[in-house]
Amino acid sequence: MSAKTRIKRLARMAASSTAASAVDLVTLFAVLQLLPLWPGAAGAVGCVAGGAVNFALCRGWVFRDRGEGWLGQILRYALLVVLAGALLAGVVIQLATAVIGLPVLLAKGISAALVLVCWNYPISNRLVFRGAEP
Repeated sequence: MSAKTRIKRLARMAASSTAASAVDLVTLFAVLQLLPLWPGAAGAVGCVAGGAVNFALCRGWVFRDRGEGWLGQILRYALLVVLAGALLAGVVIQLATAVIGLPVLLAKGISAALVLVCWNYPISNRLVFRGAEP
């Protein structure tokens, strides 16, 4: 795959992640307004909604994967992108705030960028959507 194709894919993945984050936040606040849930539970609902949007966009638009069944991809996505990505993001945020002394919001932004470029994109490209067209 050419460098130009990789850059386009990474840009599409950044846009997909941004859309997913927007869905996550809108869902969080909508659920808090409409249902008597704790903020943590509403946050979990938002994460699931955002994750579903991100998976769908990654499969159909970012990687244009029409290959193998989506069930295996969802399982790999949940384990490798969502769970592992969340753990990595948490570590980066903790180190950035506790060791370097950055504000949480800045640490979150740095963490999101690092995890996207250094983990989520490579893992999605090589393992989750491995049957994607170049």
